[in-house]
Amino acid sequence: MKSLLGVALEDVTKCFSNSANSKVIAKKSMFLIHGDGDMGQAYLGPAILHELESLPSYSIDLPTLLSDASSRSAEESLTRQVTECCSHAPAILYWPHIDLWWDTASESLKTCILMLLDDIPESSKIAVIAVSDCKFEILPNDLKRAFDQKLTRQHPLTRPGMSQRQSFFRQLIAEAQTPPEMKTVPVCVTGRGSVSTVDELSNNIEKGDDKEKSNQKEETLKKQECNALDEEDELILCKLRMFLRNVVERLMKYFKDFVYPVDDPDYRRIIQMPICLVDIRDKINNSVYKTVGQFLTDIDLLVSNAKEYYLPDKFVGRNIINKACHLQDSTFSMTCQFPKGLSVKCDEIQARRELVKAKKSRSNDDVELTDRMSPEAEPQPQEVQTAATEEDAAKSSPSAIGSTENGAAVKESTEEPEQSILGEKEVIEAKSDKLVSDMKIENDLQPPTVEQKSESSDTQEDVTLILNVQEMEDVCEFAAKRTVDSPLKELEHTYLTMLMDIRGFSDSWDRSELPRTLRKSLTV
Repeated sequence: MKSLLGVALEDVTKCFSNSANSKVIAKKSMFLIHGDGDMGQAYLGPAILHELESLPSYSIDLPTLLSDASSRSAEESLTRQVTECCSHAPAILYWPHIDLWWDTASESLKTCILMLLDDIPESSKIAVIAVSDCKFEILPNDLKRAFDQKLTRQHPLTRPGMSQRQSFFRQLIAEAQTPPEMKTVPVCVTGRGSVSTVDELSNNIEKGDDKEKSNQKEETLKKQECNALDEEDELILCKLRMFLRNVVERLMKYFKDFVYPVDDPDYRRIIQMPICLVDIRDKINNSVYKTVGQFLTDIDLLVSNAKEYYLPDKFVGRNIINKACHLQDSTFSMTCQFPKGLSVKCDEIQARRELVKAKKSRSNDDVELTDRMSPEAEPQPQEVQTAATEEDAAKSSPSAIGSTENGAAVKESTEEPEQSILGEKEVIEAKSDKLVSDMKIENDLQPPTVEQKSESSDTQEDVTLILNVQEMEDVCEFAAKRTVDSPLKELEHTYLTMLMDIRGFSDSWDRSELPRTLRKSLTV
């Protein structure tokens, strides 16, 4: 969607950028994004919050206000959100679907939001970003007065132009040019072969080069898939960080006894793993938490530390323990508002990353094991045996026993045994070196027992992708022309339909019929 909404996204986010390319809010700012029908408001709002991730954001949409279990009414929840936003300035107050919000809200809720927005001082560093699913002219008069054109930066959304739609659909060409994955099957080789001619050596070298090229292509494709997956994972983890940051900011406001570490020299001696809300907030900013469960584990640790340190037989201790339990229950109630779908995806991301770490550590252990088991690093048993026999011979020789009595006699008696031992040692070392060199030659000449061969290599060595790129560009231009008056959801549906048709040819090298298939699906 970046090719369709990139201009509007850049127009809004550049208002928050300074000379150092950091996101700042200088004073109270009002932004209104409006457009007729489906112009991408559902995509643009979350994209803006993602770009301004460094700033805390507070949403006042109706589902958030009505589902707040810690508030008795929507008006109380709205007042709390706006108050917390002002107390943590610079911050963003996000108000999506203001036209539906206004039609559904009660009169007291409407009056409350208008008064709260009016009471925000002009010097406060608060940015109000409102998104409307209709044009500004159709909005009620009360909302028009709240978003006065003189004080509000309005960003009207229009339908994507021809060039934007063409660049949107041309992304499919890169997907169509992706070669199919090389499926490999193990082929067992039972005999032992030897390279005897220069031609066979050159053939093996060429095959090795082809395998290296195919392996490089597979690695690049895997890297591209991993990068796309990492971007999606980071977007999900970004939503988790924004949610947890709001939870911690609320806890720091109402439970001030647990904001900073306990200033007591005996605390470190009694508590082995101290933690406070500031430490938890730092962990959120450092992307330590990958799941909600990890966040709740540290909250439980904070509560258990309070129960362990403070004595329950005193009033002060009982009061702080009661506040800790209240903090624990409030945290659990607030984290239940996190979408279950995103929570499941976070758990999958954490499990996948732990599996990757385990595979890396296992591969490192295998490399170390092979280095230890290599014949060059491992001493030869014959050399060890020779050294042992030399030591035994030196200890048991009569020259060693009588060395303390007569030095001259020892020298005369040991000349011949030493020469014989040295001669045997040289012979054994020569034999062991020859044995090692023979083993290396056999390992170099011996073919692998299991060889990975591609299914397509049996028929042809060099396989090329058959695809007419010019026809694909014509199809993309045809799709852009057919979606002139279409909303963004219909554009997305058309894009996904063409993408599914392209993936239907993902296992084939011959994609000459792909443009015709795409054109046929567009005309249906």
